[in-house]
This record gives sequence, structure tokens and C-alpha cells, in this order.
Amino acid sequence: MSKMGTAPSETARAYMAGFFDGEGCVSITINNKRLISQGRSATHVIQVSIGNTVPDVLYWMKSFYGGSIAVQDFGHGRKRVYRWNIRCNKALPFLEHILPYLKMKSPQVKLAITHQKEKKFSGPSKLALKVIEERERRRKEMSKYNMRGICQ
Repeated sequence: MSKMGTAPSETARAYMAGFFDGEGCVSITINNKRLISQGRSATHVIQVSIGNTVPDVLYWMKSFYGGSIAVQDFGHGRKRVYRWNIRCNKALPFLEHILPYLKMKSPQVKLAITHQKEKKFSGPSKLALKVIEERERRRKEMSKYNMRGICQ
């Protein structure tokens, strides 16, 4: 296992990109919608998720970038699914590292990188309407990509 903070090799990044293209998803979600009723801006966050029934690769990626691994047990003879999740600024290095090697999901990853780099506030606050509208536009654009079956 690698120590967190060390950068994976170019070969490892290419492998991660292929794995992500096939098994992963990136989204922009609204975190804490209840803030809207309080007159504050909900936070639009990027989230990367990769699921698989064999956890080894997920733990290997987690060793480089952090995040968490959740386990979904569906029972009834179905295989257990492991899901690696990483969000916000922690997801940014992963997305930047795999971008050059992606074949299918580069539009979503580019959008997520742009979104995260342009965020200037790290928590819920009162934002200008123009900023909120741009974040929401990006969220909707990402949803359109994901609705086409590119991201499961």
C-alpha cells in the first residue's frame, strides 16, 4: 500500500482512469438544502464515487487520495458492493490525475474540476445570486451527462 499524499505513477493514473471510466461517477450535489429556507446558500459539492464487488482496487485508490469506503449488502445471494467516495477538495487531485487518460467521462471530470477550482467559499454562506445560479447551472449540466447512462 502507498502512503497517502504520495502521487501515483503515470501507469497507476492510467489504470485508475480506466477503472473510473467503467465503474465510476462524478456528480455535483447540493449539500444541506435546508440552508435555503434560512436565507443562506446551500453548498454545491463535487462527489466522486466508484463501486465494485472486489474492494482491493478501491482501497488502493483510497491509499493515495483518502475518502471513505462504504459497503452495500443487498442480501438474497447478491454480491456485496463496495463504494469508494471522495468529495470536494480531496477529489480534485484524483480528477486532475486521471483526466488525461479518460475516454468516456472527460466532460464530466472537466466540469467538476472547473466547479471546484472556482469555488471561493468553503462553507454555507450568503452568496451572490449570480454565483448560486452558475453553480446550479453546472449541477444541471452534470446531471444531463449522468442521465445519458455515462455515470451510474
